[in-house]
Amino acid sequence: QAILAQAILAQAMLVHFWATWAGGGWSKNASRSTVLVAIAAATTAAAAAVAAALGGKRLWASRRLLQCGSRASSAAAEVPKSTSSTGDTAATSTRRGPSGQKLRGPEQKTTAVDVPTPESANPFRTPAIEAEHVHTVYDTIAEHWNHTRYKAWPRVDAFIRGLAPGSLVADLGCGNGKNIPAIREAGGFVVASDICAPLVRIARDSHGDDVSASTLVADCLCSPLRGGIFDAAISIAVLHHLSSEPRRVQALREA
Repeated sequence: QAILAQAILAQAMLVHFWATWAGGGWSKNASRSTVLVAIAAATTAAAAAVAAALGGKRLWASRRLLQCGSRASSAAAEVPKSTSSTGDTAATSTRRGPSGQKLRGPEQKTTAVDVPTPESANPFRTPAIEAEHVHTVYDTIAEHWNHTRYKAWPRVDAFIRGLAPGSLVADLGCGNGKNIPAIREAGGFVVASDICAPLVRIARDSHGDDVSASTLVADCLCSPLRGGIFDAAISIAVLHHLSSEPRRVQALREA
């Protein structure tokens, strides 16, 4: 590697000397371009020589894109594309989230778990599994989770924008308030609630800056909101956080 680096540097210096003095009158940009071409050629030749010495094995290495002047250097890695069992090259991931954003990283896998029988038949009593794996978790990750949800999902947005201007909307399980901007832009008013206090604070600080939006901490199974006064109610991505059918049915009744 040291010999390769010295060879590249020596060739670049010779070309730079020739372009600057021997060439006479060359511009600084032309000299830089010549040096870059020389470095690229030297790198390609050296890599081919090393590959040949290793018996023709293909090498995967990072290629650095050099930029002169005030612009910072950037690096681009050239990596092998993954192939399927049939030998076809796998295309770049085109997975998108509910909000239309490109998903990064490997696909998340879920594992089914056996939910224990609720300690009580009363749907208003929060089971221990929810307290531990839902309430405590969201209280802990609220700040991070907030950066992964930033706007209403397309079908939710379409539903909201189909409401008449001036509509009063109840958002039960509002999270960080990502649906509030859509309701506000549609000319509506919203009372948004969630059982996670840190997320409600984020919703208040981010969106509750005028009379069109109010936020509060509340359980969607037993909301303090008065019934019969709202034009619409939404409860997005909430039911799967409830561990029993009676609790899910109660959440629908409350909404």
